[in-house]
Amino acid sequence: MLPEFEVVGYKDFGLDFEIEENGTTFYENALIKAKTVAETLNLPALSDDSGICVDALNGEPGIYSARYAGDGNDEHNNELLLKN
Repeated sequence: MLPEFEVVGYKDFGLDFEIEENGTTFYENALIKAKTVAETLNLPALSDDSGICVDALNGEPGIYSARYAGDGNDEHNNELLLKN
């Protein structure tokens, strides 16, 4: 998508921390991540955020997709999603 740039992750710079995604939308979480990295490295940063939004579950799990089952385990998240 950006052939004229070298795109790398923030951990490639030796940073070893998780960014708290406490926004209420995918947009807010992406912005939190991009701003945190840009301010930490003093470099431009891009980020995204995604999840599964199921119409039959009123949009759930949405921004909580990665921790839907409460333990961050993908298999448990998928099982709960199918159950619901």
